[in-house]
Amino acid sequence: MNHTLLPKLTGIILFSLTFFTHSTLLQVNDHSSFTTTSEIGLTPTTVNEECDCPELIINSDVNVEVSNVTEIEEALDQAFNDDGNMTITVLPGTYTLSSNLRAISANMENLSIIGATGNADDVIIKGQGWNNNDVTHIFNVAADFFTVANMTIGEVFYHPIQVHSNPNDADDFLVQNVRFVDAKEQLLKVSGGGALFADRGKILCCEFEFTAGIAYQYYTGGIDAHRSIDWTVAYNTFKGIRSPDGNLAEHAIHFWRECEGTLVENNHVIDCDRGIGFGLGNSPLNGHIGGIIMNNFVHTSRDVGIGLEHSPDTKVYNNTVITDNYNRSIEYRFPATSNVHIVNNITNEEISDRSSGSSGTLETNYETSDLSIFIDAAAYDYHLASNVSDIVDAGTELTEVVTDYDCSPRNSIDIGADEYNVNPDLYPELVISNQNNTGLSSIELVVELKELLDIPTTGLVSFTIARDAHIDFSFDASLTTLNGLAVDNPEWTYDSSNPDFHVFNSTENIEASGISRVGLVLNYNPLNSDGMNNITVNILSGSGAEGNSANNAVSVDLMYVH
Repeated sequence: MNHTLLPKLTGIILFSLTFFTHSTLLQVNDHSSFTTTSEIGLTPTTVNEECDCPELIINSDVNVEVSNVTEIEEALDQAFNDDGNMTITVLPGTYTLSSNLRAISANMENLSIIGATGNADDVIIKGQGWNNNDVTHIFNVAADFFTVANMTIGEVFYHPIQVHSNPNDADDFLVQNVRFVDAKEQLLKVSGGGALFADRGKILCCEFEFTAGIAYQYYTGGIDAHRSIDWTVAYNTFKGIRSPDGNLAEHAIHFWRECEGTLVENNHVIDCDRGIGFGLGNSPLNGHIGGIIMNNFVHTSRDVGIGLEHSPDTKVYNNTVITDNYNRSIEYRFPATSNVHIVNNITNEEISDRSSGSSGTLETNYETSDLSIFIDAAAYDYHLASNVSDIVDAGTELTEVVTDYDCSPRNSIDIGADEYNVNPDLYPELVISNQNNTGLSSIELVVELKELLDIPTTGLVSFTIARDAHIDFSFDASLTTLNGLAVDNPEWTYDSSNPDFHVFNSTENIEASGISRVGLVLNYNPLNSDGMNNITVNILSGSGAEGNSANNAVSVDLMYVH
């Protein structure tokens, strides 16, 4: 997946609100070696378009860079001897292990191992293959506050990562922007036993896959967690978690054996035997308590999409679940599965208790065999293709569900993971000729208003810029080029009557996925002083009938000396 910042353009400076964005890359690989998307030449398909992976915050005392396996081993020895509080930054390269790395033992608290570039394809740490037990794990974790990010890991005999809840419980584990591939067993294991629990783990913005589209054996899965409390699994993609024989593989996401309070949201499960599971069977020792499963796209090829077994008080909200070769998309089973709430889900097969004695409330779910309602069901893209009257604005309002699969705000709530957009979304960017100024200066500023949702605006679009004593605006209504860009000034008017703001109003609609540019010349006067001024452009809420005001502002700082 790519988590990249917007680039700077040659000759001009581009300023915008930039985020780390979760993207799903559809890849076609074999088991012989790791393959990156760029090597295959595919164009990535982006999902969760507006979802942000949180910025990694590393609070360790020591930072060590490593560029080979020996240096990784030495850094881990140092972390053990110093009781953690360390960041190991792994430089780009492929690191092939011949034996297991030192385990992350309980005393190595607050240890982070981070790929240097932020691109998971740039750092690859791998074992000797799924059928060679010289390397059973990449990271074996028993310490609190362990973080791993920005790399690809796999080709091991057991699990790329195993987190332990016994004999030392590894609390506050974080894995982010990591690609898990091609292990013999589960790709991420949280093991149980004893009286302890692993608490508050987070699995964010990762990919889990068998690169040949199928596993090596049936005893495998994506995430397999035991005795875990209050974990979050969000913005991940799971592909090809499938058994090669008649036995089913484990779920793409499975929390059981006394787990509690798990949040599973905004994930994409693609072509897996089973999707998301809380609990297994009718024993309390194998169950799950509470938790929420919401805003997920799920496709399974052999069994249930979402399964609750001995999982009381669980909420299943606004998922889109497509199940092949199985006649139940969502199941809630066994008497202890009580007080469940299953609401606003789209399925292609039934939601069933399988006459098992379970109990719960089902509301405003929608079952359909017509997959043409989605943009591209064959490619597992379950965004709504049109305004389906029985889905759009037809859901039950839920306090937990305020955004959709793409983290777009929900208005009158739709059924399923995707909120169909009937309103445009405008987003501003600034292109400025010079940011650092000396004395009286003339600055060329282009304000770009981009429509993001392929929906044209209707009605007046307005934006403002706060007045500043250092800056005088010149607006030429006939201007068509500025700073090397075509601008649309003839389609805008300038209102100078507001004492606090410069106000600009459109006279034409902005096309679907279109851009409208306003060119301004700024006369900048430092007024015999040194310092900094801020220019903030704010699109007025509701402009052009847009429905999302969360991304309506952008700023740039101007430095000056007199």
